[in-house]
Amino acid sequence: MIVGHHHYGNFDVPFSYKDRVISLDTNSVHGGKLTGLLLPSFEIVQVDCTTDYWALARQAYYQDKARYQVARQKKQRKDTCESVGYDRLAQVVALAEAAAQAVLTRLEADLVYTQLSERGKELRFSAAVPGKVLLALLYQARLGRLDEDQLMKIVRSGNHLEQVLGGLQQILEEG
Repeated sequence: MIVGHHHYGNFDVPFSYKDRVISLDTNSVHGGKLTGLLLPSFEIVQVDCTTDYWALARQAYYQDKARYQVARQKKQRKDTCESVGYDRLAQVVALAEAAAQAVLTRLEADLVYTQLSERGKELRFSAAVPGKVLLALLYQARLGRLDEDQLMKIVRSGNHLEQVLGGLQQILEEG
């Protein structure tokens, strides 16, 4: 019996069992040797492989997969932006910037806050904002980095946008 497709052992020579089973796989896909068997003489022929083709194929696969995922995410954001409307997104960005400023103004009114380290101030800011999505938005707004594209990266869908809008309005009413 002659078999292949599975490398038996760590050898660059074919595996043979009682001269009745011969495994020709010598790991050529990983840079081993490409092995053939000439019949009827049962002569083994080998050629060195210089490249790990499996590693190259895996690398190409993961690069293509990453590019596909990024393109898909951008398309989803674009579709969401078009369905919600860029004007509406600009309004939400403006509200987020106003809410971030309202939270900062409220915190700065406390004398203890003004004496905290930068890390302490960030922790207080985090505690003053309800929810991770709102916190991410207000943090970006506080740093002046929030725009429509960044908003859609954080929010991800039009349905969540309405929830975020409600949270922003609640923060502004408290301030």
